[in-house]
Amino acid sequence: MKRLDQREHGQGPPSPPLSDLAEMVGCFHVGQHFFHLDDDLKQRSLAKIWSIYPRAIALHEGPGRPVRVEIPFRDTHLPGYLRLRPEPHRPVVIQINGLDNLKEIEQDAIGRMFHEAGMNTIAFDGPGQGEMRARMPMIPDYHTAVSAVLDWLDREHRGHLDLSRLDEVPYTVDWVRRHLAA
Repeated sequence: MKRLDQREHGQGPPSPPLSDLAEMVGCFHVGQHFFHLDDDLKQRSLAKIWSIYPRAIALHEGPGRPVRVEIPFRDTHLPGYLRLRPEPHRPVVIQINGLDNLKEIEQDAIGRMFHEAGMNTIAFDGPGQGEMRARMPMIPDYHTAVSAVLDWLDREHRGHLDLSRLDEVPYTVDWVRRHLAA
């Protein structure tokens, strides 16, 4: 972590390779789990992730680069990353974060595996998660956020995605929310 932090602050090579940036994002993600009692430290760790991850995906070469999206939801937007297959009519996997997981982590590791297996993926921060934490608390009708994502996919990518072949990959407590969303 020290080596990665030194690179981040200009004390190492000027452009860390993609793997180093992805490792940094992972380290800050794991670290932020311990800051439940110090919201300022948690937010600073999360801010590091949100500043590093776009740099990491900018280094991604070839098809399948995650693209940042903003999905309208109530009076705000759900931030997410969409990874599209180049060929049309492929299935879609919606990655639903756990209580303290982040779209960047889910999309990078697990989303890549689904994409390589021929599927489109979308990961998003829902109410009370990641970037949405400061904008909207967790809501009892979380399934409405999943519905907003599905509606957006249908509206914006109808001709490219096969929404009849759709699955969700929930993490931790999201197995409960998955059934509510269905």
